[in-house]
Amino acid sequence: MLGQVVRIRANGLEVRTEEGVVRCSLRGRLKKERGAGKLATVGDEVELEASGAGEGRIGRVLPRRTKLSRPDPHNPRRELVMVANVDALVVVVAAADPPPDLLTIDKCTVMASAGGVPSAVCVNKIDLESPPWMTAYAKAGIQVMKTSAATGAGLEDLRAFLAGKLTVFVGPSGVGKSTLLNALKPGLALKTREVGGTGEGRHTTSWAEIVDVGGGRVIDTPGLEFFGLWGVTAADVGERFQEFPSGCKFRNCQHTNEPKCVVRDEVGRGVVAESRYENYLAIRRILMESAEMF
Repeated sequence: MLGQVVRIRANGLEVRTEEGVVRCSLRGRLKKERGAGKLATVGDEVELEASGAGEGRIGRVLPRRTKLSRPDPHNPRRELVMVANVDALVVVVAAADPPPDLLTIDKCTVMASAGGVPSAVCVNKIDLESPPWMTAYAKAGIQVMKTSAATGAGLEDLRAFLAGKLTVFVGPSGVGKSTLLNALKPGLALKTREVGGTGEGRHTTSWAEIVDVGGGRVIDTPGLEFFGLWGVTAADVGERFQEFPSGCKFRNCQHTNEPKCVVRDEVGRGVVAESRYENYLAIRRILMESAEMF
């Protein structure tokens, strides 16, 4: 049978097939072939054989179209694929409560670009505030959706974006990822929790899983630490900022203090948002520091 991994739990993988959801383990041969890293992940398309009522064994993981990864915590030089075969990534942030962190948004869009995944930004709780920084992403060619799970504003736009896609939701805890999904599909009943007294959200999703919602499928994830910057270096991170123009004097221009840098010129003229440029420099520093550690 063919199927897709929709959830991973401590005691196995749940795979959706034409015959229903099958709880699976991995065949020993597959473990040897794929090494000691994560063997299969949510979104993977797999071949499996039945081993009992509602149970099976995965014998092969099919090639991935796209993937989002992080460094393996036990070996940061090794890639750990967290989700696979997604069509889009939506960075969910709150207009307020908790306040948005634009560096977080830009880390996510860089991560998505490195994984070959288009990204969009969903600004939830728009009933509380209409932040001016949203225009920076629209200018950068990144779709921005404004929603309120409380009032229903913008839900139809979000539903239209999700239709026909496998989309991963990522963002800080407390911004309303699960609440949005519940609003899009009443009865879904994903667990939610209010923002704490510190102003920061609390985790409600403890694993990644695929849920059918909004005419598409969404992977709800347990917070930002689920992913990481993989597949991008300090030298090429500028390529992940799609609004940065080409044409600098030096081919390997890092857009810091080199002469005749067209990116800095565009920032000075207001064509490229200063916030995006500052976050580019911050992410570049993070990547340089990570490279120095290994």
